[in-house]
Amino acid sequence: GMSMGEEGASSGGLGAYTSYSMTGLIFKSARHPNRFVREISQQLMGTMCEILDEERVCGGESRIREELGLNIGFGLSDNWSQVRYAASIAARKFVMAATTEAHRALCLPLILPQLCLNRHYAADGVRFYSQQTWRMALGEDGKVWVARCVQTVVSYYVEQTKASNHMVREAACSCMSELVSKVERDAVKPHVPRLAACLLSSFRDASWPVRDAACLATGQCVLFFPEACRDV
Repeated sequence: GMSMGEEGASSGGLGAYTSYSMTGLIFKSARHPNRFVREISQQLMGTMCEILDEERVCGGESRIREELGLNIGFGLSDNWSQVRYAASIAARKFVMAATTEAHRALCLPLILPQLCLNRHYAADGVRFYSQQTWRMALGEDGKVWVARCVQTVVSYYVEQTKASNHMVREAACSCMSELVSKVERDAVKPHVPRLAACLLSSFRDASWPVRDAACLATGQCVLFFPEACRDV
């Protein structure tokens, strides 16, 4: 107590101590078992993106940029739509905080796969908000950014076809359809066998909307990449 008090009085160390304790608590709360705590954590992370200066949120030397991206991305994948919506608001504040190309290149890839998938999520609020954020943050360059981050995008989509929430599995299949039909072919082609094999597994899903989305996506794979799909 004494050493903290002395440092706080002499160099502002107490303020720094409080700041790091607070951010640590907020980030830890993003993984809390209670969904209301997770929702509040997302709201607080959004506030951090608003009130802290851009360099501290987005810069190359930022201590919190990766934690923000990781934990907002975690919220964007939450099974509860309310948490997912709170994370969608935080995600918009996070990506819009990055105003330079250098900062955008550091921040956008951290949550791009989740943001991309939520444009197809069944809950209207999350879907429409995510579509609007996508246009605000990326403009006409969405496909370029997906191609740039294709490895992590594909891995995330494949992972989400195994999610416990059937709406998420359906959205993942729809995203795969969009990926193979709209994104630069050379970027997508190496990943097509993996996508096709994953979609064939989704044909056996217990939920018929997931099977339907998998069927449509598989058709797109075969249509755009017949040779790459031949083995599966």
